[in-house]
Amino acid sequence: MVAFYLVAIFFIIVSVALLHGLYFLNDHLLQWTTFTQAGELLASSHPLLYIWADFIWLFVLFSISLFIRSFWFNFGSIITLSLGAALLILLTSWFFLGDTSPVFDFILTNHLAFLHIMLGISLLLSLVTYLLMRNGPLENGGRIAWRLS
Repeated sequence: MVAFYLVAIFFIIVSVALLHGLYFLNDHLLQWTTFTQAGELLASSHPLLYIWADFIWLFVLFSISLFIRSFWFNFGSIITLSLGAALLILLTSWFFLGDTSPVFDFILTNHLAFLHIMLGISLLLSLVTYLLMRNGPLENGGRIAWRLS
């Protein structure tokens, strides 16, 4: 698992380098279209902050997808889809019935703080994924003993 995380971090770094190479190529040579970088939402225009923002977003995508995959592998399709549907119903209800303006104001005005909160959540999900898969089952849904003998 540690080797998997190291390889994932390496590929995220390579992806950030490739992404910024494409940004540079488009801005200075090709000028096909305008790409919006995640760093443009930040108050500072420091180039390392652009790289850091892209690294955080790629790590967030990696850890969320890895957590969902390992949860599905450990607990099976029925539990994963049931919890996913319940979470989707709660988020949809909150979005349409609740007051979401403070959350979106915080995201847009304090984007760097929001990025670091997302990084903390991603690190927590990566730790939970490590604990789930450290002694994980050999087959899908192996932690559930619902099988008839």
